[in-house]
Amino acid sequence: MRYVKVIDAARRVAVADRVGVAETPSSRRRGLLGTDALAEGEGLLLVPCRQVHTFGMRYPVDVVFLDGSHRVVRVAGSLKPWRLSPVVWRARAVLELPAGRTERTGITEGNLLEVISLPEG
Repeated sequence: MRYVKVIDAARRVAVADRVGVAETPSSRRRGLLGTDALAEGEGLLLVPCRQVHTFGMRYPVDVVFLDGSHRVVRVAGSLKPWRLSPVVWRARAVLELPAGRTERTGITEGNLLEVISLPEG
């Protein structure tokens, strides 16, 4: 899996320093299932994606829906286990973060996020 860093483009605030990119059908289907938690600074970017679920999850996550330019089109904060997010038709990707991370970093609808590739290894 490749990893990226995500920052708020306008404020230059780090949203997450190590985000896995799930871009194959199997990696998107697996998502965060089987994990015990997301550490602060970690996340998962699902591409393409318009809806997520937390069936089988052990912890809540913040869900950030992004359009094709990585602009935030909706935030679902602290989505609890065994829930289904709304379908966000304008979304092209979903960023999953530790619960409360969007509030701590000030991520709201309209923010433009920058996705920076990290070196492999």
